[in-house]
Amino acid sequence: MTPPVLLLHGIWNARAWVGPLAWRLRARGFQVHTFGYSSIFGGPDVAVPQLLERLADAGPLSLVGHSLGGLLALEALRRQPQL
Repeated sequence: MTPPVLLLHGIWNARAWVGPLAWRLRARGFQVHTFGYSSIFGGPDVAVPQLLERLADAGPLSLVGHSLGGLLALEALRRQPQL
């Protein structure tokens, strides 16, 4: 079984923006979750700690980030590489 997938949207977008990708992945058997954050107000300084909190007890999963979402994922893993 594949690990769950967590989708992160990019700047100027919201969680709903990754909805079509989530739908496609679910149709192919993936368990998909989305992570929404304020990409403009607060930015990475707020979003990265929120992402780390979300990942703390999540277990194995794949992160898929678009644009700023990918950078958030990388920064979260840089801060806590054991994840």
